[in-house]
Amino acid sequence: MASLKLGLFGGFRARLGSGQEITLPTKKAKLLLARLALPPGEVHTREQLIALLWSERAEAQARASLRQALTALRKALGEADPPPLRITGETMSLDPKALEVDVVSFESLADTGALPDLERAATLYRGALLDGVSVRDQAFETWLSYERERLLDRQLRVLTSLLDHETAEGAIERATETAQRLLTLDPLREDAHRALMRLYGGQGQRGRALRQYRLCRDTLERELAVQPEAETDRLYEAIREQRLERVSSDQPVPEKSGADRSPEPLKPSIAVLPFVNLSGDSDQEYFADGIVEEITAAL
Repeated sequence: MASLKLGLFGGFRARLGSGQEITLPTKKAKLLLARLALPPGEVHTREQLIALLWSERAEAQARASLRQALTALRKALGEADPPPLRITGETMSLDPKALEVDVVSFESLADTGALPDLERAATLYRGALLDGVSVRDQAFETWLSYERERLLDRQLRVLTSLLDHETAEGAIERATETAQRLLTLDPLREDAHRALMRLYGGQGQRGRALRQYRLCRDTLERELAVQPEAETDRLYEAIREQRLERVSSDQPVPEKSGADRSPEPLKPSIAVLPFVNLSGDSDQEYFADGIVEEITAAL
């Protein structure tokens, strides 16, 4: 069992294998431990770590600061069994067999591509790597910025794969939640906007689907000064004209066998067609959509 467990998504959390939380006295000690953990087992020299975390200090002062941080780590990890910190002369590392890191677990699960592993990986991503941490050392900020972008991109790919699985299975509620999570992380993901439009439209929530399109359009215009893709516009028109196939539940409805089929009785039906906004004011489209929804709900 790991003697040291680190949570680096969404901040910094450290505890021993026994569950006891670890308190480190300085921010640099936390960042030093985090850097040694990514990836576990990588060997770092003192010069590399000084250049990363104490680059603005003179060499003697920087080496003294590194010694103080290492002393704090040794003290905090003193009860860890087996000892995770390895220091040999001018080099140091963390024993990967004694360490459990949420970032490492996330990437291992994402690598498999299996649905249960993707679900577990998605839950491990609790926010940006070392969220809320900022230091004056440019080298560390450069490393942290790169790792944050890389892991965010990995999470977006995990969620996209999950969305594809859930949509194919007809798991409407889970697919909707996954698409919303995608847009929370990246509001410019037009494919996620389209997925939500289809999911809302397929459940008969036409007004909500149309509003999702407008949110997509407005976000793209505001952030990138571009218009939605042709595929998004075609989907919007299909929803406006009620040409989108409706999905009623998360579970596929089994098709009846020939023996079970019986002719459906002829019954009168009524459909509420889209209202056309003749005012020339695009903002009034919300009002027109609202009237259609009210009439449909009443019927």
